[in-house]
Formats: sequence, C-alpha cells, structure tokens
Amino acid sequence: GQIVRKVVSRVVIAPGFLALNFGALALVRTWSPESAVEAIVKNVFPAWLTGSLVWPAASAFAYRVVPLTARPAFGSVLGAAWSTYLSFVAHREQAAQRDAAIRARR
Repeated sequence: GQIVRKVVSRVVIAPGFLALNFGALALVRTWSPESAVEAIVKNVFPAWLTGSLVWPAASAFAYRVVPLTARPAFGSVLGAAWSTYLSFVAHREQAAQRDAAIRARR
C-alpha cells in the first residue's frame, strides 16, 4: 500500500515532474525545443537522484521528530528549499556561461 505508492511516486511521477520543470524553464528562457530537450537530458537524472536521497530522509524525519501541528510548516520550508535547488540546477550552466563571458572581457 503505502510503500508501493512511495516507490511509484519516486520512479514515475518525480521524473515526469522534473522533466516538465526543466523543460518549461528552458522553453521560457530560450523558446527553443532543442534547449528544452537538452535541459531535460542533462538535469533530470541528477535532480531525481538528489530528490531520492533528500525526500525519504525528510519524510522519515518529519514523521518521527516534527510534531503533527508543525508538519505543514516543515513541508512548506522544505518545498521552498527544493524549489530553490531546482532553480539553481536549471540556471547553473547559464550562470557559468555568463561568468566565462565576463572573465573573457577583462
């Protein structure tokens, strides 16, 4: 029951969400389907792997340590941190290219 749902979520739903996230961000940034595919191929597996390590540990911590009344706030803070991480992953190559261009101009 519960374990099967968690496994399906990690194996099926999470990669789909991550592909949608990285693909949409690339499309908004470049309007290029090729860049969207490249962003998906490059970023989904590393982000999925990180999420597969973070979320089970966070859930275990929440259910064992965080009081029931504080779990929504804990989940919100963790969700905000996860969104920040995904944004960082999606933009780190762009930032590296920008930094290289700035260094080249000096």
